[in-house]
Amino acid sequence: MKKIFLITLEYPPQIGGIATYTHELAKTLSSSHTVLVLAPRFHNKAGQEEWDSHVPYSVMRKQLFFPRILWPRWLPLLWHAFRIAKKEHVHLFMIHHVLPSGYVAKILKKFLHIPYVVFFHGADITSAKSTRLWKQKMIRFVAKTADGLVVNSEPIKKRLHQILRDEERAIQVLYPCVDAAFFDPPAQEALTELKRRYALNGKRVLLSVSRIGEGKGFPHLARMLPAILRAIPNAVWVVVGDGPKKDALVAYVEQHGLQNAVRFIGALTPNDVKPLYYLADAFILLNHFDLERGEEGFGIVFLEAAGAGLPVIAGRTGGVEEAVLHTETGLIVDAYQERDVLAAITTILQNPEYGKRLGDHARARAQAEFAWAKQVKKLDQWL
Repeated sequence: MKKIFLITLEYPPQIGGIATYTHELAKTLSSSHTVLVLAPRFHNKAGQEEWDSHVPYSVMRKQLFFPRILWPRWLPLLWHAFRIAKKEHVHLFMIHHVLPSGYVAKILKKFLHIPYVVFFHGADITSAKSTRLWKQKMIRFVAKTADGLVVNSEPIKKRLHQILRDEERAIQVLYPCVDAAFFDPPAQEALTELKRRYALNGKRVLLSVSRIGEGKGFPHLARMLPAILRAIPNAVWVVVGDGPKKDALVAYVEQHGLQNAVRFIGALTPNDVKPLYYLADAFILLNHFDLERGEEGFGIVFLEAAGAGLPVIAGRTGGVEEAVLHTETGLIVDAYQERDVLAAITTILQNPEYGKRLGDHARARAQAEFAWAKQVKKLDQWL
């Protein structure tokens, strides 16, 4: 049995794809190994202690960075990782943010002789490749002595090869997976109550679950809402999430009198968001390339939708085409081609049988291919 030390800068109750990925990975590995997780101590402590007390592995929350006026800011991360690794006799590091956590793993390998595996989730690679040569250099610096490199999709694997300038370097693809809980429908009473609360009875519901930021396509869909409503007058867009662009999105909806067609739910935990997948008619997220955040590495929300048997309309970027199979489990569109997006929405919402067929295929594929127990076997070479 190995003692695995997982270091992440995004972790529940923080909501997001990387936070979910790191938790599910740690939970799966803990069935056969001892797992320690080092995560940030957030300023808002609500829910942190409760979360940590219910997971089947050990969580240590620390203040991992100095204020911005001090450099290098990550020295506290190095100190905490060193102290814990030495005390716990750790066998392997799993690093989930190549910069700066990779620096820490590289230093500790030199002094404590502990191997490390680096996980890449998408934005770290695409932003480095697009705009920052020094980041590419630092990624090569960390990767050179890493014992393993893991990515979450084939496009990210290709981009990492380009940064490393080494097509022969072995890189393992380990897909995000859907939580098994998403395959179990919630009680009908819960769905009835949600429909009443958000006035969704008799509506055709488009659901989006995401951080409301760059590259997610929220402004594109907001601009298309009038055309969608002309084609489907009873359509409603349910938006779950928060982020830096939320205020602008709310303002746009209000300025254009679209309040009756949009429900802003705010950020929800995976348990709380699950029923919304089951009452929706389609899931939509118009991902696209963005210079600041790059492109979508994979998109675990597409698998959550699949787990609920929900057809997907997704923007074509990054690893989305591995998460969603065009015309088989959903429809993939160019977020900038409004005519194609509108056609995809109307095709699914106006043809419930077609949408159900896509959703059923998505659910079967998610159960067969995207199970954590199956995916983590790819890590056996280091375990």
